Amino acid sequence: KGNLSVINTGSNDNYFALGGNTEGDLTVDGNFVQTGGNFTICRGTAQRSMSVKGNFSLSSGTLNMGYSAAPLQTLNVMGNFSHSGGTITAANTTGDNIVFNGTGTQIYTSGGNVSSLINFIVDSGSTLQMGTGASPSIIAGAEATFTLSAGASLGITSPDGISASGLTGNIQVGGSRTFDEGTSYIYNGTTNQVTGTGLPENVSGNLTINNTGSSGSNIVTLSNGCRIGWAGALNLVKGVFNASTMLAMESISTINRSGGSITWQNGSWGYYRVNYTGSSMTASDELSDYRLYNMTVDLTEGQVLSLSHDVLSMGSLYLHCIRK
Repeated sequence: KGNLSVINTGSNDNYFALGGNTEGDLTVDGNFVQTGGNFTICRGTAQRSMSVKGNFSLSSGTLNMGYSAAPLQTLNVMGNFSHSGGTITAANTTGDNIVFNGTGTQIYTSGGNVSSLINFIVDSGSTLQMGTGASPSIIAGAEATFTLSAGASLGITSPDGISASGLTGNIQVGGSRTFDEGTSYIYNGTTNQVTGTGLPENVSGNLTINNTGSSGSNIVTLSNGCRIGWAGALNLVKGVFNASTMLAMESISTINRSGGSITWQNGSWGYYRVNYTGSSMTASDELSDYRLYNMTVDLTEGQVLSLSHDVLSMGSLYLHCIRK
C-alpha cells in the first residue's frame, strides 16, 4: 500500500520493471509519480497490468508499457492523469491500453510525448475532464487511438471542441477516434466553443452546455446536425447554446435548464419535455418548438420563470409547477 515513485534508474538504459516472463499484476493504492528514469510494466513476454487507485503523474523519463511485441499490457488509472513531460511508449504492434476507470471526475493534463501505439480508453461510468477552459489539454500521438465508451463522460474545454480527425480539439490522436452515441458530452470551456465534427449525429446520452466564459465569450455553437435520442437529454447549465436549425429532439427526450440559454429554430423530430430548476430565468428557444408536450417548473422557492413569447404545442401541453 502507499505511493510508487520512480525518480532515477541510472544510466546505460537501466530500467525498473514490474516483471518479465511470468504473469503478475500490481495495484498501487496511492499515487504513481515518475520524475525520471525508465519504468516498464513488463520487460518480458507475460501479460501484465498496473492499476493506480490514486493519481498518475509522469513529468520526466520514459514509461514503456512493454518491451515485447506481444501480449497486451494495461495501465488502469482511477484518479487524475498528468502527463506533463517525458515519454509514453510501447512495443506491442496492436497497442497497449491506458484505461481511465475512476468513479469521480478525472482531470487529464497534457504536455508529454506519446511515441507509439497507445490505446486511450475511457471506461463506462468514468468521466475524463480535459484540463480547464484556461488550459485545455490534448490527448495526442501519431499512432495512438482514443475510445470514449458507452456510458462514459468527456469534459470538453477546447475552443475547437472534439474533431473526428486532424490536429484540432481536445483529442488529436493519429489513429482511430471512437465517440460513442451513448456517452455524455460536456462543453465546459471558458471561451467561445464549437462542438466539433467529433460530436455524434445521434446522442442517446447527455449533451451538457456549461461554458463559464464571460458574456459574449460563452457561446457553444453546434458544428453539425445533432439529434438528442429517445430518453436522451440536453442540459443547459451556463453559457449560450447556438443550435440554429441543426438540433433535433426525438420523442421522450428532455431539455433540462438550470441556467444558460439556447438559440434554436424549430428542429424537433418528436415530442419532447422541458424541465426548469434553479433561480429565476426567462424562457429562451427551448419553448419555441410546437412539439413541446411537457413542461415542469421546479425553481427554487421565490424564483420566477418569465415567458418571452407564446408557447405553442402540437397537442396537449402538460404543465407541472412544483409547490415549495
